[in-house]
Amino acid sequence: MKHFLFTLCWFIVPSFSLSQTFFIPANLPPILQANAGKDTTIIEGSSCILGAMPSAFDGYGQYQYLWSPSTGLDDPTKSNPIASPALTTIYQLTVTDANHCISMDEVQVGVTASGISKDLVPLSMMVFPNPSNGIVRLLVEGGAGKASLKAINVLGQLISIKEILLPITTLIEVDVRQWHKGWYHIVIETNIETLTKVLVVL
Repeated sequence: MKHFLFTLCWFIVPSFSLSQTFFIPANLPPILQANAGKDTTIIEGSSCILGAMPSAFDGYGQYQYLWSPSTGLDDPTKSNPIASPALTTIYQLTVTDANHCISMDEVQVGVTASGISKDLVPLSMMVFPNPSNGIVRLLVEGGAGKASLKAINVLGQLISIKEILLPITTLIEVDVRQWHKGWYHIVIETNIETLTKVLVVL
């Protein structure tokens, strides 16, 4: 089950009409698409390859890749890194093309103990409204017990951390009015899994 897909691109389109009619060029490249691949489950201590084949298509020019979190990855800047997470982890793929268009997708790698074949029930989280410049609500489902809620900026700097207690369903409010504009990773970590979502602050 795919969890997340996001594409952002800016085009500067000139206008040559006194009436301010905008003409969109017909030769614009197709919109960039990231594909982090299908969710999978591995046995503890084993590995898998992240990303579809290819993990990005369309857009323009060469791609730059960034997988987050980097935990358990051999190289987070590869299109198809090898993942060896110790815990169930949702990896987010961010692809940027030569036009500075950005597309994101994510994939879950479940980790189960050797000999255990039962399906894992991972955390899920909705972030809304997104983008936002005010109060953001996080609807967290699944999991139980203590967890850590973190906000990390695009430079990898931790800007906020909070310890939370997870029942089956939790609604958390986060005030981002004092945050700088940009992209942030909202991360929930428990003792068995890590969940990451992207938040855009306007």
